[in-house]
Amino acid sequence: MGCPIGNLIQEMGDVNPAFRERLNRSLEGLIRSVARLLQEAKERNELPARLEPEAAARYILSAWQGARIRMKAVAGPEPLDTFQRMTFEVLLA
Repeated sequence: MGCPIGNLIQEMGDVNPAFRERLNRSLEGLIRSVARLLQEAKERNELPARLEPEAAARYILSAWQGARIRMKAVAGPEPLDTFQRMTFEVLLA
């Protein structure tokens, strides 16, 4: 379950530098996609003017990965619920 890239980074990211770089490029691609969507929404005035799309995208992906890890530790959905609430009701509101 979860993000295959995130799972591989957690398990294999420090094993091989070339493998880590390839995983990082994949993650950067996800970040660019999210940043592009945030920029489009910002241009339509659907997001706060203060929002920096690339920084927000990096934060969102990092926070989501962290929430996934915590979900394993607490064996429940609370971390994902918190992530969703903070992302959509605070950061992007």
